Amino acid sequence: MNLQHLKYTVEVYKAGSISGAAQNLYMAQPNLSKAIKDLEKELGFEIFERSSEGMSPTDMGIRFIYHARNILAEMDDVKRMTESGDGRVFNYKISVPRATYLAKAYSAFLNEIERDRGINAVVSETNAQQTIGNVISRGYDFGVIRVLKETAETYFKYFDVNELEYKTILDFSMVIVMSCSHPLAKKKVLLNEDLAGYTKITHGDFRYPNAKNEDRFENPEPFKDADRVIYTYERGSQFELLDSLKDSYMWVSPIPGRYLDMYDLVQKKCSVKNNHYVDVAIRKKRNLQNKYDRLFMEKIEVERDKVIKIIKDMDEAVG
Repeated sequence: MNLQHLKYTVEVYKAGSISGAAQNLYMAQPNLSKAIKDLEKELGFEIFERSSEGMSPTDMGIRFIYHARNILAEMDDVKRMTESGDGRVFNYKISVPRATYLAKAYSAFLNEIERDRGINAVVSETNAQQTIGNVISRGYDFGVIRVLKETAETYFKYFDVNELEYKTILDFSMVIVMSCSHPLAKKKVLLNEDLAGYTKITHGDFRYPNAKNEDRFENPEPFKDADRVIYTYERGSQFELLDSLKDSYMWVSPIPGRYLDMYDLVQKKCSVKNNHYVDVAIRKKRNLQNKYDRLFMEKIEVERDKVIKIIKDMDEAVG
């Protein structure tokens, strides 16, 4: 028995089938099936019950999987520790949606890391599905996902199964941001039909694919596709596009005023259905509290509170 066997077992448990786990592990089904059977033979008990509906853990299997997941989590911690060499290099991996308040939070967070330490930090701005995979399987320390509020419970159940800690940090509706020179810039409140004929800028990975495995989620963009669409993967380029394309607009979480002023932009509330979102922080459950996770969350909450004030001010402005 080795760590690879533990990874295989946990993945079969998560997927509920050999076929689903093999797909996630990018390996052949027969090889995975043989590995699980060989492990069960070595252990002297069955980890899974097989049926036409898939695979579910036995009583002994549940106990084994619990310990397997703890071992894998500890090995991840050891790997991160050894990668830092003498411990003087700060290693930290963050996965978040493209949001200005989160960018400000992780910038403030990294600015407080001890000056006598090296920094090896990774910041991935991406969608919820990718962030979940980053935290569960790719060694990321901290993630934030953005999902429709009506789908949040589905995610929470999945997090419970996969032993992720989670906390809702922001509950909000998207707003429209556009150039101050946009033809709609003077309107107090926009309607969805007002946007017809204008150029929509959106993140290219906003749409999540359908999949049968439980670790994939369908969370389509709630706003009707425009006839003119520009897809971007960079948060910085979206502001440049909005500034230069005077007929363009974008759905975003509320943006601090100084960024609007910097690019000569304005943000507006827009009346549309299915526009209730939550940002949720996620991390693996650990036996020890991580001071850097706490520090990052503190920075997020500081910037989050500024967004809440922006939302309140916008609500008061429209009466």
